[in-house]
Amino acid sequence: MLGLLQQRLEAVPLQSVLRSAILVVVDMNRDMTFDDFRESLQRDGPPRALDRALTALWWDAKGDWKTAHESAQQDDSPRAAWVHAYLHRKEGDSSNAAYWYGRAGKNPPQSSLEHEWREITKALLAG
Repeated sequence: MLGLLQQRLEAVPLQSVLRSAILVVVDMNRDMTFDDFRESLQRDGPPRALDRALTALWWDAKGDWKTAHESAQQDDSPRAAWVHAYLHRKEGDSSNAAYWYGRAGKNPPQSSLEHEWREITKALLAG
């Protein structure tokens, strides 16, 4: 069915807003790349297919630390703990960050926050 939908999208000129909305549904049914993730930041909300850890990184990239933190807190997985650690590092709370890096089984990085965000995002997208 998705193949038919994609063929129709290519054959029928649609307004860009409508086309974007339909592509969101199509994107949910395939693996998201880092470039797809970065492109999704142009939207008002995160793709529904993202888990809580990736959703937290999405909100962080949009500049909403509070919503990012709330998303990370709702998941007890090591993935979310890694994001939670990054968020506290970004906040400047190194002792809390150290706790969460431990929960994630990670060492606190020496890299920039931007580099760490890319590293975490790529790792989580890869599985």
